[in-house]
Amino acid sequence: MSSKKSVVFGILVLAAIVVSVLLDMDLISAAHAQVSGGGSGGDPFAKVNTKGGELAGWLRGKIAVSITTVVIIVVGLLMLMSRISHLVGVRIILGALLVGGAAGIAEWAYQ
Repeated sequence: MSSKKSVVFGILVLAAIVVSVLLDMDLISAAHAQVSGGGSGGDPFAKVNTKGGELAGWLRGKIAVSITTVVIIVVGLLMLMSRISHLVGVRIILGALLVGGAAGIAEWAYQ
């Protein structure tokens, strides 16, 4: 890939990540308002539970899906253009799916 194409491709990936973060901001601000506004009287671990739930929701949210999608697209294109071997590409894609779905897998395992 020429350097101009690499720069354009990098800018497109960065723009996709920025858009996914901006789309997820309303979820983050709503969770922040809920955490800062609500205080439960008797449970000392209420904030920790809320933060843990917020983190798990964020890891399963739009940003995780967006990043996993970008990784799969980039690796697929690299495999299509024979820039990386198919074995390495499949390993990267399986790793991205595992990391992208880790919060859902953990929640399923502990229910």
